[in-house]
Amino acid sequence: MPLSCIVCGKDNARGVTCIDCRKRTLLRGLVAVGPYGSTSLKRGVHWFKFKGVKGLADPLAKLLIPRLNIIGPLASLQKEAVLIPVPLHKRRLRQRGFNQSLEIARVLERYTGIPVMDILIRRKATWTQTKLPSELREGNVSDAFSLEEISGLENRRLQIIVDDVATTGSTLSAAAKPLKEVGAEEVWGVTIARG
Repeated sequence: MPLSCIVCGKDNARGVTCIDCRKRTLLRGLVAVGPYGSTSLKRGVHWFKFKGVKGLADPLAKLLIPRLNIIGPLASLQKEAVLIPVPLHKRRLRQRGFNQSLEIARVLERYTGIPVMDILIRRKATWTQTKLPSELREGNVSDAFSLEEISGLENRRLQIIVDDVATTGSTLSAAAKPLKEVGAEEVWGVTIARG
């Protein structure tokens, strides 16, 4: 899958956000395994997330591992980066029984050695992004996230936000906001699929 800017969609070699588009997102870039239109990725994410087939976390997350090298060499990421899963609101977590983003992050940690810090909190319940038109998604997740704690981030210049699917990047950018407010140097998004 060709990588592209999360805002304008212009292809580039590393999935980096275009200089002009950085005014519209807090993400340095986005790395994904493939398009959500891919039948196998769409089916895998759907069964994992909505049917509760938690065993799919392992094969789905493993697909992301080689893509992490786009952000930086694995040895550097182990020292400089931290994986931060997008949290679910407590009501949605009760309904689903697990946070798919946390499950993906844990698999990545197990195979790469990049630590997971489950430090974001979803302060407010939001509408499911997939049911909203793109122009309403940013407002839906605006100020939805805060940090539970920041200890442990001091020596980690790269924060990598983990989610299952990114479409407009609104959720990832909103999750990046509290990280940037406490001085995150670089925040990336990584997802299984990109819609």
